[in-house]
Amino acid sequence: MLKKMKNTSLCFSILSFTILSTKFVYANPLVEPSDWQEFVTTNSCVNCNLSEAPFANGHQNADLAGANLSGSSFISGNDYSGSNFLGANLTKADLEDSDLSSSNLENTQFQLAILDNVNLTNTNIQGTNFSEASLNGANFLGATGLTDEQICSETGATDNTILPDGIIGCQNVLKS
Repeated sequence: MLKKMKNTSLCFSILSFTILSTKFVYANPLVEPSDWQEFVTTNSCVNCNLSEAPFANGHQNADLAGANLSGSSFISGNDYSGSNFLGANLTKADLEDSDLSSSNLENTQFQLAILDNVNLTNTNIQGTNFSEASLNGANFLGATGLTDEQICSETGATDNTILPDGIIGCQNVLKS
C-alpha cells in the first residue's frame, strides 16, 4: 500500500511539473507553442524557435538542428548526449552541468553562454563559436573540430577546462 502511494505521489509530481513547465512555455511570448509541442512529442524541432524556453528534462538524441535556443535555460544536470545541434543558436543560453557528450555541435553559436561543468566529450565542435562563453570546468576530452590552442585563445576556457587532448587548463597551451 505504501509503495503504491509513493508511486502515485511520484506520478502526480511529474504530471504537475510537466503542466507547470508547459504553462510557463506557453506564457513566454518568445517560444512558439507549436514548436514546443513538436519538440516535446517528437524529440525533434529542426529550425524552430524555442528561445528562452526552460528545458527541465533531458532529451537524449534530440534533433535541434538550426533551432533558435538563445537565452534558453537547460536546468542543471540535463542529459542531451548524442543530440544534433548543427547550426543552432544557443547565444546566452544556460547549460551549466548539462551532458552534451557525443553531440553534433558543428557551427553552433554559444556566444555569452554558460557552459560551466558541461560534458562536451567526443563532440563535433567544428566551426562552433564559443566567444565570451563561460567554460569553467567544461570537459572537451576527445572533441573534434577545434584545437586546444583555438579553444584557449577564442573562448572563455579556464585553468580547469579539460581540453580535447586531455590537457587540463590553458596555462600550458598559451605560453608566450
